[in-house]
Amino acid sequence: MTLWETIGLNPVRNGEEIRVAIHELAERLARLSPDELREFQVELHQNLLDLDRRELAEISMMLPNGSTLPQTADSFLHSRAACVLSG
Repeated sequence: MTLWETIGLNPVRNGEEIRVAIHELAERLARLSPDELREFQVELHQNLLDLDRRELAEISMMLPNGSTLPQTADSFLHSRAACVLSG
């Protein structure tokens, strides 16, 4: 099973949809064999690296109140992971 077959399509729009998508992904990951899980990890790592681009990292985060903040290394990793999770 490939990374994309495991993740599926998760058009998340809010916190509850994110929680549901992560829960469903965790259930699918629990069913993978050790070899499939390792393949998933390798593909996930590569996809996160592919999104690790300066022009994306320099995009400020917009807060609910409308103010913006520069991305930290952690927030940028979380943003890239959210992109992958969304399929």
